[in-house]
Amino acid sequence: MRLLSWLFVSTTLLLTACTADSYTPAALPTTFETVDGSESTPDRGQHPASDRSGLITAGEWNDLDHWGFWQDLTGHQEYGHSISDWGIHTTERIRIQVTDASGEPARDVEVRAASGGQHFTTRTDHRGRAECFFATASDLELMVDGREVDERVTEEVSGAIVVRLDYETERSGAVDLAFLVDATGSMGDELEFLKDDLHAILQEVGDKHATIQLRTAAVFYRDTDDAYLTRHSPFTEDLATMTAFIAQQSADGGGDFPEAVHTALQVALHELRWSTKARTRVAFLLLDAPPHSDAQTVATYRGLLEEAAAAGIHLVPIVASGIDKPTEFLMRLTAIVTNGTYVFITDDSGIGNDHLEPTVGPFEVEYLKDLLLRLIDQSID
Repeated sequence: MRLLSWLFVSTTLLLTACTADSYTPAALPTTFETVDGSESTPDRGQHPASDRSGLITAGEWNDLDHWGFWQDLTGHQEYGHSISDWGIHTTERIRIQVTDASGEPARDVEVRAASGGQHFTTRTDHRGRAECFFATASDLELMVDGREVDERVTEEVSGAIVVRLDYETERSGAVDLAFLVDATGSMGDELEFLKDDLHAILQEVGDKHATIQLRTAAVFYRDTDDAYLTRHSPFTEDLATMTAFIAQQSADGGGDFPEAVHTALQVALHELRWSTKARTRVAFLLLDAPPHSDAQTVATYRGLLEEAAAAGIHLVPIVASGIDKPTEFLMRLTAIVTNGTYVFITDDSGIGNDHLEPTVGPFEVEYLKDLLLRLIDQSID
């Protein structure tokens, strides 16, 4: 079966056009509204060790929700080169919505797409949505849940290919959350605050979603020639075990700018035992430096993103102080191709060194803890 390439074109036409130069980061007030609607003034003083959770501020930008903006960035004279350096192609985007016989979203269903000799494999998210990306547009071949899709049973709605299965799909309640954390010395200005945030997040998620099968894991990483390269705690339903492991970690080592990000991803994908069937799988990647940029590492990193997408693992980078523009764009690519989102720590809290202003449109400043809780809730509900 071949779905005609006009589907590629129609998806693009339905997106709002905008130019990268027309967007600048929103002016951030000294008093801002938190997620619950209350007002807060960031405290830029020193914070006692016992009171460090819920203080870091951050913003979120989902390029999948602002696709015209991202397309303009890829063609921008200043930014396009940084985006293309890693060979991760997002020129053509195919959006797929899958429902089952009852009309409910078909979750965690494999989607295989092929176009002009290119292949992309992923899994539907908790909303039944899948995202596939190619370098060039051509006739599309599509398989959903191991079955070739006949174009007679598809339709296009709001730029997405809608596939309606004639059977009901399995509904797993498993939720896998992993945290990959840069523990090199440059993270020392923020790591203790981040650890306290993670502790509070795990507690609140466990309390709020007591009826789901919640498992958490963590990978802390440094770089070659450091005291260790990676340390990890496997998936567990025991939140006390996970919070104890996180509490034991500290920042040290590093030295050069790039770190062993790709090694941490390898451990996360190959050594953590993700649920074979899940409601959602999310890996939060907290870092302030990119992977190494030699040819072998670039190819490895690109392959790991393909693996994450195929496994239905959504990567959510959380960038701290110290990143540069190429790292920002690489992390946004990381989020895009795995159907994740991009999170960046801001200067509003006064915690840590200066943070890079992202090249995004207007965004809401939130406390990082609240932001991550919101993202977790959205991935479960």
